[in-house]
Amino acid sequence: FIHDTMSLYKILYLLASCALSIGGTKAYIHLAEKWAILAIPKDRSLHSVAIPKGGGIIIGGVFSVGLLILLLMKIVPSELALAVLGGGITLLVVGFIDDLGEVEPLIRFMVHFSVSFWALYCLGGMPEIEVGPWILKRSWILHLLGSLGIVWFINLFNFMDGVDGMLASNSILFSLIGASILFWLGHESPAIILTLLGVSLSGLLVYNWPPAKVFMGDSGAAFIGYVVAVIALYTVAEEMLNFWTWIILMGYFVADTTTTMFIKIATVPGWFYEEHRNHAYQQLALVWKSHKRVTIMVLGVTTFWMAPMALLSLRFQQNATILTVI
Repeated sequence: FIHDTMSLYKILYLLASCALSIGGTKAYIHLAEKWAILAIPKDRSLHSVAIPKGGGIIIGGVFSVGLLILLLMKIVPSELALAVLGGGITLLVVGFIDDLGEVEPLIRFMVHFSVSFWALYCLGGMPEIEVGPWILKRSWILHLLGSLGIVWFINLFNFMDGVDGMLASNSILFSLIGASILFWLGHESPAIILTLLGVSLSGLLVYNWPPAKVFMGDSGAAFIGYVVAVIALYTVAEEMLNFWTWIILMGYFVADTTTTMFIKIATVPGWFYEEHRNHAYQQLALVWKSHKRVTIMVLGVTTFWMAPMALLSLRFQQNATILTVI
């Protein structure tokens, strides 16, 4: 009976978070239009009209309050909650300032590295990583690579926020698939945090689905990337999930952004500051003249290719690296 009651409370808690996310996003759109917090079309933009931006502040607000409640109720481990909240709220604030005006890229990267150090400190450092037959042992080099990895994930999610509904819908999918796997394996704490993230994103997706009425902006994209990276590292450190399972699950995002960045570094002078729309999904949006078609395509790739491969990497962990390459 007690278990059934607790489950009911969790369901009501998640439904309340969803309602708050939807209502909060709708209210924010009105305020953003009133206060002219708008994304003005540029040469690299895939939009022709000004649209409210900075909706990520609602995602981060709902999620952070929800996670704080879970922490106070001792449903989630304190080290994980502190890692997520400390760095996440910092990125949320800095990202929203960037949405309102402009934060220098160098300052943003300094903040990104600072929160990555905070996350690793809270989680006790970078866990060992299996790469085929080799194991990368804990060392200062591995910790540095872990910090770079968190920074990369923060920016990876930001890079994928260029088409209506793309980042919000896929982030919900990542969160719910990851949560389902963790629930199935009996790891409830990180699973409910991922579910909370997916629910917190639902309100924005309602108004961000093509044609978008609001953008999440840097405040949302950086926040989501950081939260996912920290939860992924925690599950790897606690031997709940394989490192490569997470990389596979987010395979389209990883492949598109990594390939584009390497090409950009090799071919574009001043690449650190240069804005562009050279990602594969952005080019497809231009060719197809449809944001919805591109978003649905990437959702399909994740659902029917990446998710099954991620499950295989759990079944055949000794071959997880090979499955990642495939």
